[in-house]
Amino acid sequence: MKRIRNKIKYFFSMGLSPREIAISSTIAAMYSIIPFFGVSKIMTTITGIKLKYNLPLMYTVGYLVYPLQFLLFLPFLRLGEKVMGIQESKLVWSEFKIMIDEHLFQAIKQFSAAFGYALLGWSIVLLPIGYILYWILNKLLSKFMKEK
Repeated sequence: MKRIRNKIKYFFSMGLSPREIAISSTIAAMYSIIPFFGVSKIMTTITGIKLKYNLPLMYTVGYLVYPLQFLLFLPFLRLGEKVMGIQESKLVWSEFKIMIDEHLFQAIKQFSAAFGYALLGWSIVLLPIGYILYWILNKLLSKFMKEK
C-alpha cells in the first residue's frame, strides 16, 4: 500500500518542489473557474508546457475545481456589472443553463456582454484569491514534504 501511495505522490510531484506544485495547482484552479467556457484546458496546457509544470497534476486540479466555473459565473457577472456601474442583468441561472445546453453558440452570442462582465469579475478576484490559495498550498506542501 505504501509503495502505491509513493508512486501516486511521485506521479503528481514529478520532482517539483512544494512551491512549484503550489504554483501549478493554483494556476490550474484559477484557469478552471474562468467564466469563459471551453478555454481553461487550453490555457492550462499552454502554461503547463511553457513553465514545464506537471500537466497530469494541473489537469487533475482543473477537473476537481471545474464545477466551480458554473457556480461562480453569476457572482463574477454581478461583480463585473457592479464595477462597470451598470444595472444588474436579469440573467437567471436556470434559463442560462438551458440555453447553453440547447444552443451553445446562440447563448454565447446573446450573452456576450454578460461573459465580458463575468470575465472582468473573475480578473478582479484572480490575483487575491490565487495568492491566498498559493500561500495555503505552499505552506501545507512544504510541511508535508518536509516531514517525509
